[in-house]
Amino acid sequence: MANGRSQPRRVCPVHAPHLHEPPATGLPDRKPAPTLSGMDTTEAWDKLWRRRGGMSWTVHQGIDGSESAAGLAIASSTSYDFDGLKRPCDRARPHATIQLTAHGSGCFRGIDGREHVVGPGRLFMAIIPSAHRYWFPGGEYWRFLWSWFRHSYVTAAITRAIELTGSCPELPADPALVDALVAHQLLFTARRQPDPWAVESAVLAVAVAIRRFADAATAGGERAVLLRTAQDLVAEQPSRAPTVADLARREGCTATALAQRFRANAGLTPSRALLDARLELVRHDLLADARPLHAIAQANGFAAANHLCRVFRTRFGLTPARYRALVGRPES
Repeated sequence: MANGRSQPRRVCPVHAPHLHEPPATGLPDRKPAPTLSGMDTTEAWDKLWRRRGGMSWTVHQGIDGSESAAGLAIASSTSYDFDGLKRPCDRARPHATIQLTAHGSGCFRGIDGREHVVGPGRLFMAIIPSAHRYWFPGGEYWRFLWSWFRHSYVTAAITRAIELTGSCPELPADPALVDALVAHQLLFTARRQPDPWAVESAVLAVAVAIRRFADAATAGGERAVLLRTAQDLVAEQPSRAPTVADLARREGCTATALAQRFRANAGLTPSRALLDARLELVRHDLLADARPLHAIAQANGFAAANHLCRVFRTRFGLTPARYRALVGRPES
């Protein structure tokens, strides 16, 4: 004990031999924390990595015995593979985890048995212990932000979110949730133990952001309604590749007004929503049959197979062929 406060405890939520860590940057503790709000996951990860000089395993104490930890990691070996029923844990005090992909991709199987590729901007949530598994399937790497909570607020929020959206939502994480996770991460940039009330405040903000994200992702949420509108338009004529102007006409507003609605309620642009809808159809087609990539590209409004490859890899962190192989479909 020092000055009446417990000292930070070092833990390792993921196995270090499977991860890379650069040397510390040597940034002084007195440097003000950067403002990272409003960034997408990739930008936030890059800035946090430079700020923190790599990964951290420090657990910070909150109020009434609660704990939380956060860090950045890169998995590059297929030995990165975790079973949620075999993780070391105190079964009397379950904890919650969120993993948010910045670059590359990994795989997750939830309690419903469904397997997901967790690409950039996507996340999974889990309660430990529970029947889930996450792993790196091979390839270049999987870079992600992880957050770990032994806290009743977050455990309840994630349990509720899993009921509403599943463990691995098919929607990208919204900016408010990314901001809350980044703010929690920033508590771990200093070498000194932060004030427990600051930890409690950051953890509560994460819990609220998770609840809002889950509620907005359900059928009645404005975010889900806007994204469904884009998905319906694309599904009507997928080979035509509808534009933002087409979507604005359907909504009876200008392109500018539509962009403002999407930014305010969905956290992305209408063009991004339309592209995501087209890529979801591509993902479905890759798993539905063994058509060659050029046929799938043409059916979904992409100029050529190589164009689709570039766009798909940028969005999901792996090629269409790799995605198809991960779920065991034969190549044509």
